[in-house]
Amino acid sequence: MATDTQDEIKKLEEKLQQLKAAQIAELQDRLREARSVVRDLEQQIENLSGKSVSQGRRKRTTSAEVRERIHSALKKAEDGLSQKEISDRSGINYQTVALFLRKHQKQFKITGTFKSKRYYLK
Repeated sequence: MATDTQDEIKKLEEKLQQLKAAQIAELQDRLREARSVVRDLEQQIENLSGKSVSQGRRKRTTSAEVRERIHSALKKAEDGLSQKEISDRSGINYQTVALFLRKHQKQFKITGTFKSKRYYLK
């Protein structure tokens, strides 16, 4: 009798797993259909407005581009710049500027400490 109950429990658990799998598959199909509808709507908006609606992934700024933008900002400043000023003038995120300056300290002449620290090109 105990084995009959255990067998019945196993069958019910298997059926439950099958039902869950079927429900997941149905939800994934609905999600695919919804994404398709969104793509179609975005395409219609793009066709009418002439502007891209879909954002996609942001593009990473290459290290060479970061270096170039920081160097060009510093070339224009004879009195040197703080990290914040470099970030503002180059258009690069402050944390990216701080990390770049910390990693490449030998490329710059640095005066001051803490918030009064200024960076110059060598």
